Amino acid sequence: MTPSEYQELAAKTEAPIDKAIVMLNGKRQARLLHGALGCSTESGELLDALKKHIFYQKPLDAGNLFEECGDIMWYVAIICNEMQWPLEEVMAANIRKLQSRYPNKFTQKDAVQRDLFAEQQAMGGDGKL
Repeated sequence: MTPSEYQELAAKTEAPIDKAIVMLNGKRQARLLHGALGCSTESGELLDALKKHIFYQKPLDAGNLFEECGDIMWYVAIICNEMQWPLEEVMAANIRKLQSRYPNKFTQKDAVQRDLFAEQQAMGGDGKL
């Protein structure tokens, strides 16, 4: 298969973007996408800093890690603001979910044998999980 044939076949399986364009004309969808893309981008920068430290034996740049964590939090705040979720509520629900998953402490068994229903109930059972 040539690269041109691949591109042609890939185009045939692409979802139509017309509806996505219409959806992004709304402020809510644009803010949610901005937040999600930003989280992804900043997470990549955080991973890159760790990659350089671990695999290339470069000194750990703690200041950069601190900055990237702050940048990720900024994008999370955009999503929470748009969804009208207080960050404190999201954080508390996350801890309740993790306490449900790991009642005493982390174990491999609990990580693999998750009870998603129990986790959802711990978060409030309102479908946010």
